[in-house]
Amino acid sequence: MSASDKKHYHILVKGKVRGAGFRNYVEDIADGLELTGYVRNQSSQEVAIVIEGEEGKITAFIQSIRKISPPVKIKSLEVTEYPYSGKYSEFIIMRGEMMDEFLDGFDSILYYLQSINQRLDRVLK
Repeated sequence: MSASDKKHYHILVKGKVRGAGFRNYVEDIADGLELTGYVRNQSSQEVAIVIEGEEGKITAFIQSIRKISPPVKIKSLEVTEYPYSGKYSEFIIMRGEMMDEFLDGFDSILYYLQSINQRLDRVLK
């Protein structure tokens, strides 16, 4: 496939996407589809994705991230196309400041522990 057949998109995802393991889900989906680029936290309710690859695979990628289950709650996706650059060789999570990363991870752990506790409560009733 030639470079002219490849696409480059910036995707801004808004909603409950921080502290929910969203970037890890995004990385797994992109890797599975052999797409390149990165995902990073943008603000308290936003995550930015830069993605490159075949258009069909990018379409599948966008459909897959829309289906990620709770604790992720996507309110909107803003997709903007840019000229293909070819500068990415893999898909990565761009990490922020250590304390921000720690707090995001801690939020994810709390959610999953609460989820397990709720399930146990239902089983024990």
